[in-house]
Amino acid sequence: MSTALEKKGPTLRDLLAKAQPAMTAVLPRHLTAERMTRIALIAQSKSPMLMECTPQSILQAVMHAAQLGLEAGSVLGHAYIVPYGKEAQLIVGYRGLVELVLRSGKVRKVEARTVHAEDAFVVRLGTDPRIKHEPELYDRGDMIAAYAVATFPDGSFQFEVMTRAEIDAIKARSRASGKGPWVTDFEEMAKKTVIRRLCKTLPMSTEVATALELEDRAETGEAHGVSDIIDVDGVTSTRASSTDKLRARLGSEVEQAPASAEERIPGAEG
Repeated sequence: MSTALEKKGPTLRDLLAKAQPAMTAVLPRHLTAERMTRIALIAQSKSPMLMECTPQSILQAVMHAAQLGLEAGSVLGHAYIVPYGKEAQLIVGYRGLVELVLRSGKVRKVEARTVHAEDAFVVRLGTDPRIKHEPELYDRGDMIAAYAVATFPDGSFQFEVMTRAEIDAIKARSRASGKGPWVTDFEEMAKKTVIRRLCKTLPMSTEVATALELEDRAETGEAHGVSDIIDVDGVTSTRASSTDKLRARLGSEVEQAPASAEERIPGAEG
């Protein structure tokens, strides 16, 4: 007769330990399977809602983060493990999306800023597009917009601007609008939302396409789908993932991450 513990199945710690060889195989040099495991266990222990999620779904989220070379749940804010009922899914954060865009080498710098009611802010479009933003240093008032600028190696640039109403409309359509980073890190999510829109006009890398696909699937309720390299028991699978198919279609390999892209991202919010 099976004990109650056996019926409950493997814990997240068990699954992560079993998956470490597969995790090591896809991680870039600056990350280790041990660190990814430790961050995931800490994130689960701090979230009652994640404690209710299946360990298998949390493992899949961690493996997706490993494939992208991002830490899920750390203070870096690169990515979040977000519960959707009993299932957890990976959501790439603002800083994680910037990291992925910069890795391609096709973009030299990406900046995202929030705009507040007391800031001086002017947008000019047409044949000579420009943004002028002078943040108020003290009481900036409520957030009214966000914008993102991508600068290319030749010095040219592209930008996108979104109003607070546009950002709120996207939040309202999100399945995670009442939890996770939309609640705890709203301005970071506002920046990511406008960067996400900007990405549609930038050279698309495999990693950025994967991150956007993950979020699209999470928002539409499709379970995982991007990676099938771990089955429910934590055993390595040989099934081709849609990330592999996308990489083949784009004809490019996922590049190793630089030691740190954080140094290239302005830390001050404007």
